[in-house]
Amino acid sequence: MGLPVWVPILAAILGAMAGGGLKAFMDLLDRRREDESILVALTSEVQAICDLLRRQNYISDIEALLADLYSAPRDENFFVVELRSNYFAVYHSLAHSLGRLTPSAASEIVRFYMNCKTIVDCTRPDGVSSQPVDGDTFVSNLNFLRDLLYETLQRGDKIVQMPKTSLPLLESK
Repeated sequence: MGLPVWVPILAAILGAMAGGGLKAFMDLLDRRREDESILVALTSEVQAICDLLRRQNYISDIEALLADLYSAPRDENFFVVELRSNYFAVYHSLAHSLGRLTPSAASEIVRFYMNCKTIVDCTRPDGVSSQPVDGDTFVSNLNFLRDLLYETLQRGDKIVQMPKTSLPLLESK
C-alpha cells in the first residue's frame, strides 16, 4: 500500500514553508547587518568630525576671544572659519537610509548634523559671524557658537556609542 495522496502534498507545502521561512530569516539577518553598517558608517563620520572639532581647538579659541573681548571691548568684531571640504559626505550619501535606524538614533544623528551645518553657516565667510557687529552682539554670537559646539560634541560622543560594533578610538594629539 502506498502513501495517502495528501502526504506528498503536505510534504511539498511544508518544504516550501521551511524554505520560505529560512529565506525570510536570512533576509532579516542581512537587513540587520546592513542597518548596523549604515549606523557604523554614520557614527564613524560623526567621530571624525568631533575629533576634527577638538583638534582644531575651536572652543578654546572662542573662549580666548571672549576673554579678550571682556578685557578690551572693540567697536566691530567678526569671526570666520573657512571650510572648503564636504565633511558630511557619508551623511549625504546615506540620508535616504536614516529610516532604517531606530527613531532615537536617527533623531540624534539628524540633530548632530543640523548643529554642524549651523556652525558652518555661522562661521563661513558670508555667514552671520563674518559680518562686523557691535561688541554685545558679537559676544552673544560667540557664546551661542561655543554652546552649540559643546552640545554638538556631547551629542557626537553619544552617537559614537550607538553601534553594536565598537569603533576604534581616535587619539587626539
